[in-house]
Amino acid sequence: MEYTKIEDFLKEWSFETKMTQKVFAAIREDLAYTFPNNNGRTMARIAWHITETIPEMINQTGIEIAEVDKDFLPESMREIERLYEIVSAVLVEKIKDFWTDANLKDINELYGQKWSIGLTLGILLKHEIHHRGQLTLLMRQAGLKVPGVYGPAQEEWVKMGMPPQK
Repeated sequence: MEYTKIEDFLKEWSFETKMTQKVFAAIREDLAYTFPNNNGRTMARIAWHITETIPEMINQTGIEIAEVDKDFLPESMREIERLYEIVSAVLVEKIKDFWTDANLKDINELYGQKWSIGLTLGILLKHEIHHRGQLTLLMRQAGLKVPGVYGPAQEEWVKMGMPPQK
């Protein structure tokens, strides 16, 4: 998706960041740094990747958000949550302060390609959604309750008196 109106992005960003915070909050500290499937990234590493990508990607568009060190991994999920909330809020402030709808057509080079700012915002949002999906899968593998994002999760479905989905 390529955004043409800042207001449209900010509405979606507001919803999606709340869902990401909901998922982050459901990750138990004692399991965040373990490998539920003995392969790949930990839940904490993926949560940190979501967080550090916001300034990493947006800083290439002319807005400066304080970098977070992607090689550094905070020692707690609660710290990752806190930093995610800060970086997400700063992104919103910077967009409101520095861009208009016309800026969404501006082109920057990112990752060897030419992207409009509107496209960059769309990719940033989808990147977060993609990795949030990975987190929910790892949470299931670790035996954690997964919160519903776009509808009820299995546990929420059962609480509503519905048979679990197979």
